[in-house]
Amino acid sequence: METEKVAGPVTRPRVALLATGLNLGGAETQLTRLATWLVRQECPVRVISLLPAGYFGPVLEQHGVDVHSLGMRRGKANARAFFSASRALRAWRPLILCSFAYHANLLGRLVGRMARIPVIISSIRNERFGGRWRDLVMRLTDPLSDATVVNCRAVANALAARGVTPASRLVVIPNAIDILDAGDAGMNPAPDRAVVGVGASDFVWISVGRLEEQKDYPSLLRAFARVCAEPRKAHLLIVGAGDPVPLQRLTMTLGISGSCQFLGERHDVRGLLRMADAFVIASAWEGLPNSVMEALLAGRPVVGTRVGGIPELVLDGVHGFLVPARQSEALAHAMLRLMQLPSARRDAMGAEGRSFVIREYPLERVACQWLDLFNRLLFRWPGDPK
Repeated sequence: METEKVAGPVTRPRVALLATGLNLGGAETQLTRLATWLVRQECPVRVISLLPAGYFGPVLEQHGVDVHSLGMRRGKANARAFFSASRALRAWRPLILCSFAYHANLLGRLVGRMARIPVIISSIRNERFGGRWRDLVMRLTDPLSDATVVNCRAVANALAARGVTPASRLVVIPNAIDILDAGDAGMNPAPDRAVVGVGASDFVWISVGRLEEQKDYPSLLRAFARVCAEPRKAHLLIVGAGDPVPLQRLTMTLGISGSCQFLGERHDVRGLLRMADAFVIASAWEGLPNSVMEALLAGRPVVGTRVGGIPELVLDGVHGFLVPARQSEALAHAMLRLMQLPSARRDAMGAEGRSFVIREYPLERVACQWLDLFNRLLFRWPGDPK
């Protein structure tokens, strides 16, 4: 269906959302929130996943979203999946194809044009999404999309500076907070501290994110070793998928293995956040991290690095403290500074942070920005990209 054949503004366009996978992750969380919101607005929505449907697949289906997997395997190219995606799109005939993350963006641009989708939107969720070759691929295929959505101003600035996408074709739509999250299996109360081996009087730090280079857990562990040298007993919970063995070895070298736990991937993160005293993130680069938004929603003060969209979420001295990336001494100093504050002051920081994210990033407002973009691009209103 060509755009010019549509009679009048389409307020509920047929939308296909393309994801690399549907396991727990920031992009996947935001896609799920958008899809379920669109369904509630009676928009026809279909989610296509390159990889087998993961955690969010059943969640989406439970909320009335049709999910289709191309059956690809991570790290293995599959030409048949390319043609399968094209056939699926031609059969369903969406007006909008919106992709999330690098591999989905690349496939969406190529297949979307082959299937003659009227509007193709890419979404880049991080300052960095690979090396220079990925930058080059996105730069060369950029004309195939109608716009690229990013989740914060810092990501927009980084992409424009590297020439990945012209600034004029970038649209900032932030991540959304859903107080009653459709994909959250942890709406239960905070778990008893004893369940995770934490003392009732310990100061509990929590960090949430995949165990990968971006999150710079080595710097966090070195900072936490400095925190553990102080009299008050502290405990660090690290939640996220990945191989913990190298980091566990570092905790033994630093002498903090008894105060640090790797909990792996969890579905009760909101409960764990409520159990903790404060949140810490040591990322070397970022987008607009869902983990920080969830920590603020839980009313927890945050110590974090001044990268990506973190400064857009954490107002230094108001919601917590910010430090430069890859500086473990500065991170330790900020963590100790927060621990030394009166509990009433920390509670006030947490309350300010909670009010801030609820006010600035509610799902209804953010999703309306997406829907508005869909319609503007369908009809090319003045000032739109391309």
